[in-house]
Amino acid sequence: MSTRGLQTLLATTLTDQQRRELLLTRCPAAYDGFDLSVPELTDLLAIEAQTLEEFAAQAHSLFYGEDLEREGDLPSSACLIMLPELGCA
Repeated sequence: MSTRGLQTLLATTLTDQQRRELLLTRCPAAYDGFDLSVPELTDLLAIEAQTLEEFAAQAHSLFYGEDLEREGDLPSSACLIMLPELGCA
């Protein structure tokens, strides 16, 4: 998944409560309108997260191989959306 695609997905879920709830309950409808390959969709649906921050950290790690967790703290949602452009981590 492209960085821009992940950013768009996260930005959408920040502003759309219904889509956020679908995403966190692992509903495929959360990804309607996004151009995802079958493997990308399968990987995203496998993410188990209670918050958008947890989802974003796991998705970033999955697609970019970078672990965002540092001593149990996760960056803010706004920062996660702009990764890596802002250098947030």
